[in-house]
Amino acid sequence: MNARYNAGRNGFGLKRINWETDTIQAVLISSLYQFSNAHRTLSSVSGKISEPADITGRTVDDEGFALALPVVFPKVLADLKAVGCVIFKRNAELIAFYDEIDGFPLVANGGDIDLAWPNNKLFRL
Repeated sequence: MNARYNAGRNGFGLKRINWETDTIQAVLISSLYQFSNAHRTLSSVSGKISEPADITGRTVDDEGFALALPVVFPKVLADLKAVGCVIFKRNAELIAFYDEIDGFPLVANGGDIDLAWPNNKLFRL
């Protein structure tokens, strides 16, 4: 499904979110979470199974795609099943929801989970 949140679109449009300079994070989610455009902040996201992880190496390419390095979720508790992730500005708007990720769903084994974006591209701004 991979989708963008209206809150994030609005945040980019009104310059409340700067992809390159703000702290942008991701959190892994379980199947308990159901995407809704009505969700605005991380407090409305159920089923979180990881601590927020910083997304680094953020830039924008000539075609307007948001780019980033792979993100590492450290020491995700064993036996928890990750079905996707939610991207957000720390303490602010939700930006994107991803559930079509290579290798997902996956069951954590207590170690780190590395998530690579296809071609380092997340979405078009």
